[in-house]
Amino acid sequence: MLEMAEPVERIRRAEIIGGRPRAAACLNQADGGSLFRLSQAVLLCILCVAFAGCLPYFEPVSPVLLFGTYLLLAGCIAVCLCFHWPSSRNAASIAPYLGWLLCYFLWGMLVSPNDYVVREGAKVLLKNALIAGAVALAIDRRTVKGFAQLAQIAVLCNLAVCFAEVADPGLVEKIARAHELDATAFNILRPAGLWSNPDEAAFALVFALLLSRWAAGLLGWLGRGGAVVGIFLGASRTGAYLLALCGAFYAWLWLRTRRRFAAWIAVALAAGAGVILAQSGLRENWQVRRFLDFAEETRDSGDVSRVEIARDAIHKALNGPWYGNGLFAFQSNREFPAVLDVPAHNIYLAVWGETGVPLAVAYLLALGFGFSRVFRTPLRKRDAIAVGLMWLCYLVIGFTWHNQFTSFAGMLYIALLFRLPDALALG
Repeated sequence: MLEMAEPVERIRRAEIIGGRPRAAACLNQADGGSLFRLSQAVLLCILCVAFAGCLPYFEPVSPVLLFGTYLLLAGCIAVCLCFHWPSSRNAASIAPYLGWLLCYFLWGMLVSPNDYVVREGAKVLLKNALIAGAVALAIDRRTVKGFAQLAQIAVLCNLAVCFAEVADPGLVEKIARAHELDATAFNILRPAGLWSNPDEAAFALVFALLLSRWAAGLLGWLGRGGAVVGIFLGASRTGAYLLALCGAFYAWLWLRTRRRFAAWIAVALAAGAGVILAQSGLRENWQVRRFLDFAEETRDSGDVSRVEIARDAIHKALNGPWYGNGLFAFQSNREFPAVLDVPAHNIYLAVWGETGVPLAVAYLLALGFGFSRVFRTPLRKRDAIAVGLMWLCYLVIGFTWHNQFTSFAGMLYIALLFRLPDALALG
């Protein structure tokens, strides 16, 4: 009996001793999980600040504030990786785009005739990596709803600023000059909130509208309404056309689920509303006139149309070296000597003109790969529709916007598009 009792006693002592490390391990794991969730929350807040157009104002307030934000981003990313290493796999969803972006910046800096472009290019590349890393680690199935709700709050805050700008048009210029003294991409008749540029404001509002798919309740509806009002106030043609495109697609889906009689009634009501609009005084509203000016016939003296800008960019790209004119050559004519008199306003032409045909083709392939994942990833139907429309809007925006690599919002959009299919995947 004594011989049998001794092994039993040893087993009990082993369980007691062994229980301590297991309990400690569980405690450490719990602490690590809390730190991981806290870091995710901080990253989401910073991403929301970037989405709302606030980050460009940090440096004029204090360079320490801006660099402190970068350090906070890097620190939260490091904490997420240290305490929840499996989240590092999230970077795989954004890796194809980041790989192309690295090639684009390195090649663009290599072929640029301006040595000081290297310093600025390295800074912009680091910003892209930080924003992409924050999106990869912060956006998952659990946090998509939180980010979507924060985006709606950003819309409503900016809408309040837009109303203030309507009451005091001089505020538009004050806000634009607050982060860029020689700013030109603003119009006192087109309030754009903290985004300053009315076209960039419209792009953010369209993205927020589609993100409202995951923002449930009253906040989601307020965000949708705010986005529509903001696009109208800013009078962005591209934003209005994208809004109409998304609205028409959702209307078509709605009609498909209704009986034929109800569908015909809805179509008749929409046609009647169009006739009333055409015959009413709304047509004389300057925003409506601008939306209907597809050919950009009405513009300020000395301004050139997007078609004329594109024609000049294509000519310069065709007559330039096969390897491109170097980083930023088709994007800016203030900070760096640019090849174009007016920036390209087209990211596809900018990539072609700056880094040549090979990297331009690679860019299209990278975007095509990202877009195709919407159809190759098992998603709920409504999630797939929302992400697919976001991709479609981003691709269209590329024909009118060239700041995707230098704007915080642009960095956020593309990282979000590559990340969302994995974050929302079923199973």
